[in-house]
Amino acid sequence: PPPPPPGPPVELNGMVQRSSGRSTVWLNQAPQNEPYNSLARGQDGILTLRLSTGQVVLLKPGQRYDPASGTVTEAPEKQP
Repeated sequence: PPPPPPGPPVELNGMVQRSSGRSTVWLNQAPQNEPYNSLARGQDGILTLRLSTGQVVLLKPGQRYDPASGTVTEAPEKQP
């Protein structure tokens, strides 16, 4: 059978680390609250994202990963 089509792009919109240690990450404009097992925050605000395919992607806030091309790019700015 042919391989499944690639998933939609994933955009890291931002991260907040609270003084309590809990954090929230925004992916594709949706908050991802802890606990989450597919995300790990690293140094310099880099997020390690494990996709459902098992692939690991490193993103900084404002970046987008496109599974169709396998590239990480700066996300386009939203127009008000």
